[in-house]
Amino acid sequence: MHEPLVLVAIAAVVAGYALVSRRLSTTPISGPIVFVAAGLLLGPAGFELIRPGEDRELIRAVLEIALVLVLFTDAMTIQSAAL
Repeated sequence: MHEPLVLVAIAAVVAGYALVSRRLSTTPISGPIVFVAAGLLLGPAGFELIRPGEDRELIRAVLEIALVLVLFTDAMTIQSAAL
């Protein structure tokens, strides 16, 4: 298994998106499009760094972290007056 390389690749994608996200906000390219493209490149259709059959624990951990981040950022946008 090559988990350290996969984690570095995922971190590079997230950091790269963080660096260019402001510029991308003026284009039709959204965050989900960038991450789907990164998944295609890192997955079996691309460089095959992530193998769904072998890396189940890694995929689950990345998905859980992504879910936590999405829920946290959505919760930050709630205005207390609206509650």
